[in-house]
Amino acid sequence: MKLPSFPKLSRAEFAAVRSGCRATANRMVMACEPRITALAAANAQAGCATDDLVQAGRIAVWQAAKTYDPALGGFENYATRAVANAFRDERRRGAPRLIAGQLDERITAGAPDAWAHIFSPPPLNRLSDLEFDVLFLLYACGLSQRAAAALLDVSQPFVSRTHRHAIERLRRTTKA
Repeated sequence: MKLPSFPKLSRAEFAAVRSGCRATANRMVMACEPRITALAAANAQAGCATDDLVQAGRIAVWQAAKTYDPALGGFENYATRAVANAFRDERRRGAPRLIAGQLDERITAGAPDAWAHIFSPPPLNRLSDLEFDVLFLLYACGLSQRAAAALLDVSQPFVSRTHRHAIERLRRTTKA
């Protein structure tokens, strides 16, 4: 699939955006909209809506235009990198929302009360959000470490370490 390219923009347009001209910034972002939408559709994953990615991409292009120096090279590469980073950040922010939503669905859909009991005792309150999310994905959702890593947009070894640390923290907490 060939992605639409970013439009060619003049130095004057970049200077106007850097100086705070909102009309020029808006025109620039709207001119980049087809590329942003195509990139969002290509990068959409479970847990992150395409609309959220498009909005993150718009903001990334706007911020990239404010910081871009035309003397250093093409805007397309610079903006594409900024958009890709914004998508990664949005997926990371979206994962906790997805996890919380899955927990709510399981509890309200008549899942066994054991889940609500397992995920509410005080020892779990001492875990970091990431540790809790990893444990939830591995045990409540039954995902593999690789699948949990993909959902959280981190590496599998990172999930393994986080899992190990969370289990150790729970052991220490329950022994005390």
